[in-house]
Amino acid sequence: MQIRAGAHFVLPLQDHFRPPAPPPLAKAPGPLRFIRILRQNPIAALTEAHFEQPIVFTGTILGQIAVVSDPSAIRRVLVDNCENYRRERFQKRMMELPFGANVLAADGDEWRTHRRRLAPAFTPKMTESFATGTAAAAAALVERWLAFDNRSPHDIAWELDRAMVDLLERTLFTGGLQRDADELAHECRRHYTLVGNVSVLDFFELPFWIPRLTHLRHRPVHRYFERMAEAMIGARERLLAEPPATPPYDLLSALLQDRGAGGGATLSRDDIRANIVTLFAAAEPIAAALSWTLYLLSRDPQWRERVEEEADRELPAGRCVEGSLQRLVATRAVIEESLRLYPPIATIHREAISADQLAGHAIAPKTVVIISPWLVHRHRLLWATPDRFNPSRFLPPARANVARFAYLPFGMGPRTCIGGAFAIQSAIILLATIVRRLRLEHFP
Repeated sequence: MQIRAGAHFVLPLQDHFRPPAPPPLAKAPGPLRFIRILRQNPIAALTEAHFEQPIVFTGTILGQIAVVSDPSAIRRVLVDNCENYRRERFQKRMMELPFGANVLAADGDEWRTHRRRLAPAFTPKMTESFATGTAAAAAALVERWLAFDNRSPHDIAWELDRAMVDLLERTLFTGGLQRDADELAHECRRHYTLVGNVSVLDFFELPFWIPRLTHLRHRPVHRYFERMAEAMIGARERLLAEPPATPPYDLLSALLQDRGAGGGATLSRDDIRANIVTLFAAAEPIAAALSWTLYLLSRDPQWRERVEEEADRELPAGRCVEGSLQRLVATRAVIEESLRLYPPIATIHREAISADQLAGHAIAPKTVVIISPWLVHRHRLLWATPDRFNPSRFLPPARANVARFAYLPFGMGPRTCIGGAFAIQSAIILLATIVRRLRLEHFP
């Protein structure tokens, strides 16, 4: 890590950097190897055919699977005919197990209630208002790093987890988190790591009362977050019950006051607690995206220089002013390219209710349709040099040529990530603030 002195230099043109990724398999693995790979890293099960064909069918002991990468077919599944494609039960169980009843796991009217009650916190106006708190969290992060010994390596991934905890406390939960920030950052990392762990028993949808080692490992982390969320709710309820004290008005206050206001279905105390835990888990992908972005910039001096110069120009006083976020065009392009290469959502699962047609192929009822942003973002029919780091593809006018359903880092359709705009804004502010003051080098 180097402290920037403000000097710039010109580098010769170079070939675009090829970031690390699991190589595609030559052919589909057998059933036992397939399950083993899925437990370790699902994207490692993709074959050459997946990256070259718009749709690939695989017959398994659990039924027919269709991996869909064609943009028009993705649109049909997620938007045009989404009522025919319900949430696939395995993925739904995986979202419900660690979090409880939350906006990610719910379906139907229950999902609409969760989404409607959370939506006011993520409107464009509210998202814009979060910029001040995000900038403060970014400035605190940089000051923390400036105190480091820059001759030694540091775990930037954990540091960004810590920054996300600070960011959430300055934006969505301004009344405090009732936990030590360093401890909470460590638990966020553990939580996110364990969420992806699945048991063979889950593939066969066996009841949860049958013990699983993965569930036992997650139990202490789950208890930690439940207790934290309960402490946050309890502290806020006490403030709300003691007028004329004016508690901070943030997402938590809005949910608790909404619960007592009537006017349609509301969230229960358990629902609110589950969504608090979910939002902390959802912050981890932002930290991961920034970790990848800083790594990619450390390997591409030209783009690093470009975002540094842009940050110097658009944030001369080190803070966001009116219009500055919109002018950080190269910074946004770098983040969007990072999200293309390393999307926060690995797969989207749906199950066909009735027969349909996708990309010219018949889809039988009960077919599990898998849309993988990782695969779609690297598909050879959709992107030029898809395995290369090239943010230019997200600069105007090239950005207009990116097919809408060929780029879906936060999903698409009614169930698109409710905080996607907030995530992008946060990443832009954090990255621009970091590169103004620091230059991070990759330690091989």
